[in-house]
This record gives sequence, structure tokens and C-alpha cells, in this order.
Amino acid sequence: MRRNKKPVTVLMPQELRDALTKFAQDRGRTRSACIRQILRRYLRYMETRDDPDAGEMDWEI
Repeated sequence: MRRNKKPVTVLMPQELRDALTKFAQDRGRTRSACIRQILRRYLRYMETRDDPDAGEMDWEI
């Protein structure tokens, strides 16, 4: 199934972009894929952080 994706532009300091590029390269992923995964995990964390039954968050990407 193909997902409907929309572009988003984010301005960031050069050092953050460089760190993101290295992070993505070390994992064999694109910067976009890493950003999507980071945002998914963070949003899930924010939705469940006060739920004692949610369990521990897996932050590994």
C-alpha cells in the first residue's frame, strides 16, 4: 500500500544537519526516514508518557 506523503521544510542549524546526516549514513537510511522515525517515536512517547500501562519506550532507531 502506498502512503500519501506531503513535503515539509525544516530549517536547522548546520551542526544539527551534519549530525543527522551522519546518523542516517551510519544506519544506511535517508535523513527523511530518520526524521520520520524520530517524530513517530516522540509523538508516541508524548501520547503514552502518563499511561502506567504503556510500558517502556524503545528509542532505538
